[in-house]
Amino acid sequence: MSRGLGECHRMKKMHVLLWLWSALAFSSHVMAQMPTTPSGEPSAPDQWLLSNGREWHHKTDVSPTPLELKARAPTNPEAVLIKRAQDILQSSSTKFMALMDGSDLVWSAAKTPLPENRRLFSMSMGKTVTSLAVGAAICDKKITLKTLVTEFVPELNGTDLGNSTVKDLLTMSSGVWGGYPDSRIYKAEEENALNAGSLSMLDVLKREKVAAYPKTVFGDSAKAGAKFEYKSTDPLLLGVILNRSTQMNFAQWVEQSVLLPAGIKRPAIIAQDRLGFGNSDAGIRMFAEDWIRFAVWVNQKQKSEGCLGDYIREASKTQIQVKTTPTAHLGYGYFIWTEDKLAPKSYWAAGYAGQRLAWNPNNNRMLVVFSNDARAMDQVSTLYRDWSAVDVAK
Repeated sequence: MSRGLGECHRMKKMHVLLWLWSALAFSSHVMAQMPTTPSGEPSAPDQWLLSNGREWHHKTDVSPTPLELKARAPTNPEAVLIKRAQDILQSSSTKFMALMDGSDLVWSAAKTPLPENRRLFSMSMGKTVTSLAVGAAICDKKITLKTLVTEFVPELNGTDLGNSTVKDLLTMSSGVWGGYPDSRIYKAEEENALNAGSLSMLDVLKREKVAAYPKTVFGDSAKAGAKFEYKSTDPLLLGVILNRSTQMNFAQWVEQSVLLPAGIKRPAIIAQDRLGFGNSDAGIRMFAEDWIRFAVWVNQKQKSEGCLGDYIREASKTQIQVKTTPTAHLGYGYFIWTEDKLAPKSYWAAGYAGQRLAWNPNNNRMLVVFSNDARAMDQVSTLYRDWSAVDVAK
């Protein structure tokens, strides 16, 4: 039986708010405001979703040993769910979907052929890539979860933002100003300066408004680590910390520590400003099969022994509660969404307008979705809940 109209409206509002939270600084910096559908929902038009970034963005190498994806036929229970996935793909703005079981690619499809020379843009799923890069830096003993911001960014000495630790940033709990209504922390004229190279991401983060706890009639009421608030400040600052601690640009570190180990087969593009500070909140572009490879690699690492496996297991658990309602998730790990209300056993990377990666920590089942808007995402969540519950005899 279908949900009542009231419940459908409530769930739609929950997902719209989540994707509004994900509306952070896109790496193209070409619009003063985030795009929306005619009815006001978050939108990722094709010129954003299918793009290759700017000429100053970083283009990666490819893995010498690309991760092998094995196609296999679906079982009967899987075929029922694939039919549901096909219906979602055809009836919504969804551009591409894939369902995986470990390294088995059970089904993938695009509504229309994806342009051969255009990559799929992460939107805020890029934060999860940043989380993996932070984990790699921790495992390489370049930083720790307790590292203070000012150890590597002395420019923030004496600011509220400088009081944060790496863990505070990973859990969106620096406590500083949350940004403009679309969650970005710079205005259109500053976007132009970033594009021109007369302003850097670090310059933006140093601004008093960005680096201070918001004032109330009772004075300062925030502190680092106390409260979740989704914003671009925290991931962008982690990008700067990675520049300084690894002694290479954020994009180069992500390439070396995450994307090449994940076995990408074609070059990815990682957004950065002209001074080499990364768009570490939203700046990854890869071809569809390499997004699948990334998802499979994360799943493999989550189940592996060793430092990075330990990190991902912690990153994919609730580290801080998401108390703002309505929302599609009740928990947040390290730039990873947890406690999905419709698929509670899963953890997610999520983008502004219907970009999704989903994992179940108890098995090997994954989902990849790229859409132009988020209106079908409650259907996607319930599809993934059911997909991850299918038991296939090996």
